[in-house]
Amino acid sequence: MLGIVVNIYFRLFDYEDSMFLLHHLKKNHLFIDIGANVGHYSLLAAGICESRVIAFEPIPSAFSKLKKNIDLNNLNGKVKIFNLGIGDENTFLNFTTNRDAMNSVAQEYDSEIIRVGVKTLDAILEGEKPTFLKIDVEGYEYFVLKGAKRVLANESLKYIIIELNFLSAKFGHTNQEIFELLTANDFVPIKYDAKKKNN
Repeated sequence: MLGIVVNIYFRLFDYEDSMFLLHHLKKNHLFIDIGANVGHYSLLAAGICESRVIAFEPIPSAFSKLKKNIDLNNLNGKVKIFNLGIGDENTFLNFTTNRDAMNSVAQEYDSEIIRVGVKTLDAILEGEKPTFLKIDVEGYEYFVLKGAKRVLANESLKYIIIELNFLSAKFGHTNQEIFELLTANDFVPIKYDAKKKNN
């Protein structure tokens, strides 16, 4: 469980992002975990912040571990999990299966793959009012956001933790495009000081 065992060595992995979540997510909030892997953020959100969680993990092996972690922590009443990918249309896509926490939408040259259902966030969260999104989809972030127009425009949504790196280029997009899409929806980047609890 690479996505969570690192907490043994680092005490709290993704420290600043994790502490930002712990300091800002409240019991009455809805946390959306896109690319949940085995549940690091979902466990913090539901187990410590006591918020409601909807989590998405497309890779069946990671999804089964996510389910087990939710069960082991008695969080079934707080966390709803979906073995789905999130994108810009309701379809099916191939995902890699041999990269542990780094699995993603497959490229044409990938050989160890599995076909998984993909939904837009707007379709699956209709009627919901999320407060907090976490998006970690190994380069597919642009497509997740394109399928979340209503979610991004919802006044209930206050916070987004999103992983941006060079991986978006393999899907034909840049971090600048993602940045512009977010700022067009009135989100601004911050650097969080976990000790001072401010940006």
